Amino acid sequence: MKKSLLIAPLLIAGLSLPHFASASTNDVTINDGKIENGRTLVPIRAISQSFGSTVDWHQTTKTVTIKNGKDKTVLTVNSKKINVNGKTVTIDVPVRMSNGTTYVPLRVASPAGSVVEWNQKAQQATITFKGKKVVVNVGKTGTGSTTTTNTQFTETLKKNLIAKADETANLSKISQIRTHFKPYFTTDLINKIVYQNDFKNSLKKVSEFKNAPSASISVGNEVYVTHTLMSQGSNGVTTYYNRTIVITKADGTWKVSDIRFSTEERDHQMNG
Repeated sequence: MKKSLLIAPLLIAGLSLPHFASASTNDVTINDGKIENGRTLVPIRAISQSFGSTVDWHQTTKTVTIKNGKDKTVLTVNSKKINVNGKTVTIDVPVRMSNGTTYVPLRVASPAGSVVEWNQKAQQATITFKGKKVVVNVGKTGTGSTTTTNTQFTETLKKNLIAKADETANLSKISQIRTHFKPYFTTDLINKIVYQNDFKNSLKKVSEFKNAPSASISVGNEVYVTHTLMSQGSNGVTTYYNRTIVITKADGTWKVSDIRFSTEERDHQMNG
């Protein structure tokens, strides 16, 4: 039996998202939903990111911050109180943490204006929002992981991954590097950050490129996003400083696999 409801734009204004046309064919299946006291609990990170939001975990305060544009929602583990754009809202079931995954009631995770269907026989919830569909399976083994049925690389996804790469400039502010970057970076890149001090120190330059002009090149299952800064010398030599973020698709998921820096000099007097 299927039940449908329209989520009213009252509770989660902070999760109400803009429409991205490119995401209309990018359907996602999420495993590891749970039932607690008759309420369906779902992994908030996987669902929010599927609809274009950024999600950050804060170890010291045990809070999750969800951002999309000017909207901001803060959830606290084991609390029924959530903060939506500065206003406190009480939910039916406390925010839960299990095996490193944060769970919230289904209606909290669903964007305002979305349609939610519950299939009792299949123990499956479907969230549809502006042409995009996210299916949540309840009671199946998993860790809040997602399976993308159409792995189209969208502009929104690219911006989210670049934003995470920008955060590596201030690693001292991140208490749990592996946990923080695991949804966005490959294991190899995280190991490189943790174990290679020279590479870690080079990442301090990342923030210098935050607002620099960029260009993207796609090669097979990899996308190279290069930001470039330019310095004109008095001797006619122009120096170009490049930061390249390599985004790779592996096992159906797009993640940052490397962050590279390079320098190039061009003598314009010699060229012309």
